[in-house]
Amino acid sequence: MRSFREFCRRVAAAVMAVLVSAGTAQVKAVWGTHPTGENPKVSIAITQLGDSDLPKEGENTVVFGLPQEFIRGTVAGVKNQEPFVQLAVRGPTGKWNVAQGFVRIDSVVAAGEMQWAIPAASIGCGTDIVEVRALVTSSLLPIGSAEEPIVSVRILAYSPSVLISCATFTSARLHVIEIAGRVPTSGSLLHVSELEHVRVRCEDLPQGSHTQIVVEPENNTWRWAMPESTTSCSGGPREITTPVFFGRTLQLKGGRTIELDLGTKFSVYAVATTKTLPVYLEDGISPSDWRQLSGSIRAMSPKVYVTRTVLGDSVRLKINQLGWSNDGRHFVASPVQQVGGSFEAGPRYVGHNRPEFIVLLVRCEDEDTWRVAGTTQMTHSRGQWTIHIARLAPQSRDSGKLAVALAVASTEPFDPSNPVSEEMLARALGVSEEISFLVVR
Repeated sequence: MRSFREFCRRVAAAVMAVLVSAGTAQVKAVWGTHPTGENPKVSIAITQLGDSDLPKEGENTVVFGLPQEFIRGTVAGVKNQEPFVQLAVRGPTGKWNVAQGFVRIDSVVAAGEMQWAIPAASIGCGTDIVEVRALVTSSLLPIGSAEEPIVSVRILAYSPSVLISCATFTSARLHVIEIAGRVPTSGSLLHVSELEHVRVRCEDLPQGSHTQIVVEPENNTWRWAMPESTTSCSGGPREITTPVFFGRTLQLKGGRTIELDLGTKFSVYAVATTKTLPVYLEDGISPSDWRQLSGSIRAMSPKVYVTRTVLGDSVRLKINQLGWSNDGRHFVASPVQQVGGSFEAGPRYVGHNRPEFIVLLVRCEDEDTWRVAGTTQMTHSRGQWTIHIARLAPQSRDSGKLAVALAVASTEPFDPSNPVSEEMLARALGVSEEISFLVVR
């Protein structure tokens, strides 16, 4: 997983470096490779935009800010001089221009490193990504082209390049539209294995923003951020597909694994951020770290809920037949009904010497407790299963209510006289998707 994350980071950095590398070559050709002037120790750097610390040199990520915020930095080595700090901007046109704002440095207080600040509005900060460098100049440069020979001789030093955007996220939209090939609906609870592919639809995301999927367990305050997709979600509308891990797997000696989060309910959502969230798949992001990182989250999709009850390497179940008709939204079934489905063995499925059972569980939609509606023992032909008599509504008061059905594969039958516990579901070989149906008499 670390190698996959590193691959994502390298691809994103390579794409963003195209703009910066072209600007760097142009700067060296016009302003020279090293600082010039009487004092070669003059240095300058851009360190912040607003409250955001800028990335280290070479990271080539976009920093987002607002026009009313300040571009801040440091300058050193200007003792016994009274130079100016100015900003040079390179936009989509590819030409370097001197921006409006400037700071005059007082040599009396400039014995060491000095802080400076210039409004971001001075560079025309808007929706486009612009490349910005800070300049130390011996005299005030005129606003306009920074590529004239007369300009270069007045530049004492220039900073590394920074990519800046003041684009807003007000119209950004994100939606989780598919999990493991299934479309989530309002109020649905999808069953997932350890690793599933999640598809996200993005609209109107600013260039240079980041899109990641976050998994948040219901009974835990820690969160997991997935690696960023190699496909950009900026602009749009676009769709990206990302592998997502649900829960943790403990690797034991001899190659045996234990699924640590079976039965856990997770919320899944996509976020658009101004900086990449850290990927800690082993431990997750702590609540305190999340509070610090949440300031970079500018847009978020509605949450989709899943439960970690499918053993992806073992068994997948489906309910294919329930009821005698379909109203377009729900199956319609009699109180006693034949129910059938499919059984798909995963790559690590191992047949047991003892019998295996398919248990059909049902509950009213407004209830939480599952009960056993019917059981069948698996035969040697494991592709299909059928429960010939499933009691979907044993009591007359259940007639006309919206209900939910679930199929479970198990090495032991469930006791029909007792409620089904979460521990029983967690020990199952596999669990199907929930199916909604209406019982009529």
